[in-house]
Amino acid sequence: MLKSLLISAAFAAAIAAAPLTLIEPLDFPDSGGATYSLGAGVNTISGSVSGCPNCGGDFKDNFTLFLPAGLIVSNASLSATVTPGAGPNPTLACFTGAGCFLSGFFAGLSTTSFDNPDRTFSFTASSPYTTASVELPGASSYVLTYTVTASTRGGEVPEPGTWLLLGAGLSGLAFRRYKTASGTGAAAGLRFDVIRSRYK
Repeated sequence: MLKSLLISAAFAAAIAAAPLTLIEPLDFPDSGGATYSLGAGVNTISGSVSGCPNCGGDFKDNFTLFLPAGLIVSNASLSATVTPGAGPNPTLACFTGAGCFLSGFFAGLSTTSFDNPDRTFSFTASSPYTTASVELPGASSYVLTYTVTASTRGGEVPEPGTWLLLGAGLSGLAFRRYKTASGTGAAAGLRFDVIRSRYK
């Protein structure tokens, strides 16, 4: 029983992990980017791209997000600003899960993206550009937001602190029961039997 309580406490601690706030480092790579773990709360990932396939620059960003067991995505959105390349024949900026766009604000990313066995989802953002006699780079910046909460079977979602308090309370009860069974309570029961036998 004590082992299961410790596992529950570890589970509660995982749920209470801080949300992710990630601002693009020097550069997310074009492919094979790192995997980052989401936490309970509002997670934000921001970055920017500027370039084109044949003119160089930071044409693509790639990264993967992981949703730990016991957590669900309750809301997902993407905001972006886009500056097209200076020329005709524009190629739009694209972002996995949101499509390709020229400018503006975008919302409504799927909240079920992580419903797969490994609970990960890979994202790629690409820069806009235009093609005249040569490719001319544009630029795009983005902020991806995932609101993550604890998963429960009922309709209500407890706060992470509730899980911690429950785990601490159950651990205390288990410890008290262990101490009672391992000596103090057994000795008291023996003394009671001795006293009762004297007065029969």
